[in-house]
Amino acid sequence: MTSSPRPLVFTLLLACALAAPAHVAAQAAPADPLTPDRVGHMNLRELMQQEVVSTAARYDQHPAEAGSAVTIITAQEIEQFGYRTIQDVLSAVRGFYVTYDRNYSYIGVRGISPPGDYNARVLVQVDGQRINENTYDSVYIGTDSFIDLGIVDHVEVVHGPGSSLYGSNAVFAVVNFVTRSNTGRPSLSVEGDLGSLGTRSGRVQFGQTTDSGVDLLFAASRYNSDGHEALFFPQLANSTASGGWVHGSDGDAYERVFGKVSRRGLTLQGALSNRRKGIPTGSYDTVFDDPRAETTDRRAFLAATYHSPTDRPTQINARVAFDRYVYDGSYPTDYGSDAA
Repeated sequence: MTSSPRPLVFTLLLACALAAPAHVAAQAAPADPLTPDRVGHMNLRELMQQEVVSTAARYDQHPAEAGSAVTIITAQEIEQFGYRTIQDVLSAVRGFYVTYDRNYSYIGVRGISPPGDYNARVLVQVDGQRINENTYDSVYIGTDSFIDLGIVDHVEVVHGPGSSLYGSNAVFAVVNFVTRSNTGRPSLSVEGDLGSLGTRSGRVQFGQTTDSGVDLLFAASRYNSDGHEALFFPQLANSTASGGWVHGSDGDAYERVFGKVSRRGLTLQGALSNRRKGIPTGSYDTVFDDPRAETTDRRAFLAATYHSPTDRPTQINARVAFDRYVYDGSYPTDYGSDAA
């Protein structure tokens, strides 16, 4: 798989992370945590009010009051089970399953996963901002997603149709990733990982609430995997020159940046991601076992939202956003006299 030049900002931010031990972290504890001792002094009403969801009806309410079944995945669960991508999270939710074709991952819900649908029947959001692109309504859920789960406070999964609130592609479910808010003390997390198949990754995350009440959150991550050096496809053993074997075409790499600034109901947030994936399957009748076969997916969004305080007689909720989606596929063929 060929690789494009790495942005300098990722190299500078993550050089320390990639050189770090397997896990190095320094992060402030959340304010007033829900400890067993604190739970023991709470009455039933206080316990029931600990969980609040906003995705089911687009305003805060207890899950028991929601008109749809809601599943909540907390940051603690994400860390404990080692979830790294959206597909990891959804695979653990009842009724969901994920398939993978060595390039993209696809969501299935209760046995339904239409071929060529590109995840268009599930709406995915980040803090209420839609991240399905507007060409095919598709959404990335694997390493191609720009969501770093380290910045997620919890995930709200609303089961069933939500098209009356969210539009035509909210057919099977609505999934909202709610990012973290800080506690007033600065927090810094630096992580680096090494794995099999030549996998290495690093992440830098910083959060702080200033004395003036400005809430800051920033995260940058980088990932690279060589993938399987050799893969065998028995159905192509007699029809390809390599006898069904493909070599060095399963690499996967991405860079991500996410930032959020909030103050008094006004929030500015944005994200950038760039992912390159080798295609080892010879899809779309391309040349089998050709390392030039790969896809590049780039996503960027910038959003500004405002929610007036709930104690005001007049409520104002506004959002303006810019979203950019770029897809580039390299599909070598041997049609005609020259290879493309």
